[in-house]
Amino acid sequence: PAVRRALSLAIDREGLARRVYRDMHLPASGIVPPRVEGYREGAWPYALNDPRQAEALLDGVLPRDEEGSRGETLSLIVAGRGGHDNAMDEIAAAWEDLGFSCELEKLEEQDFRERVRTGNFQVARLDAVSDRPTAESFLFPLFHSRSAGGGNVTGYASEEVDNLLNQARAVTGDSERMSAL
Repeated sequence: PAVRRALSLAIDREGLARRVYRDMHLPASGIVPPRVEGYREGAWPYALNDPRQAEALLDGVLPRDEEGSRGETLSLIVAGRGGHDNAMDEIAAAWEDLGFSCELEKLEEQDFRERVRTGNFQVARLDAVSDRPTAESFLFPLFHSRSAGGGNVTGYASEEVDNLLNQARAVTGDSERMSAL
């Protein structure tokens, strides 16, 4: 967990939104995107850009060697036609600044989807999209065990999370559903 948190802290989401995406994307600090009811600013404290905190986390679990390397290579995959090359290049550079070696693989869409589907990747650049701007329409596909193999590409499964999401989905009123989430 400390490594994943450190990698997240190294990403300059605001800078990427401004420089790479020319303010067409909003940086998020949680799973539910900004402008969707239920978004909570600062929900994921490791979404801040804090390379010093990232270094401190890594030094505790994966210290640098004499050459400044952490001795680990990270493989990042991205669909080649997604227009996210510059963002991934910046993320890889930030992780290299932390002492990792990074290999960026730009794949054809079909190869990318197959690698994600089979779990044959370390880090993948993915989008979370929804047909409705509701918190539930992001949370269910990403975290419910029934979504494994679909939006839940990690295979995350938790009976408690499943039950909470099922309860929220059973509520018919929007404000009541938001309270349940």
